[in-house]
Amino acid sequence: MAKSRGNQVEVYEGADGQWYWRVRSLDNHQITMTGGQGYATPSNARRAVRRGAVTLALAPITTVTPTHRNGDY
Repeated sequence: MAKSRGNQVEVYEGADGQWYWRVRSLDNHQITMTGGQGYATPSNARRAVRRGAVTLALAPITTVTPTHRNGDY
């Protein structure tokens, strides 16, 4: 199997004038993650990416089964 080339984070302006971020695979160019929230400036969107990356890196990974959706544990 070929080694993955990884991902890149893109900050872009939406049709509504807000700034968004997304993660795109460098292998198949598909979008693998989006922030969903719009930001007033590109720097605010980049700041959100940095905060999210740190939060994600430190977050525990939990496997959720169909009976445990929406926090119903």
